[in-house]
Amino acid sequence: MEMTHAEQGGIQIITLSGKIMGEPEVTQISDKIGELIDQKKVALVFDLSQIAWMNSTGLGVCLGTLTRVRSRGGDLRFVGLPKVVETLMERCGTLTLFQRFDNLGQAISSF
Repeated sequence: MEMTHAEQGGIQIITLSGKIMGEPEVTQISDKIGELIDQKKVALVFDLSQIAWMNSTGLGVCLGTLTRVRSRGGDLRFVGLPKVVETLMERCGTLTLFQRFDNLGQAISSF
């Protein structure tokens, strides 16, 4: 997995690519989210358009991120949700927990 971080208009954009299957991916994402929370940057967008695969561990880090930022007054949005991830979320009953957008501009303007 690869991860990049950018900021646009005070919104933190985390772009993830590859597979989110467990360690070390989960630790890498969690550490980055922890840094952003420490800086009080809790408006996040995960761009998942380049994710090839995600298992329940990857879903767990998304749910954990959602909980962490919401408890601090922020929120998490998804952009470019691949069908494989959407199917996983549907099967786990978590799809409706996340706000999903087709493009980055829509996600950013939703805050």
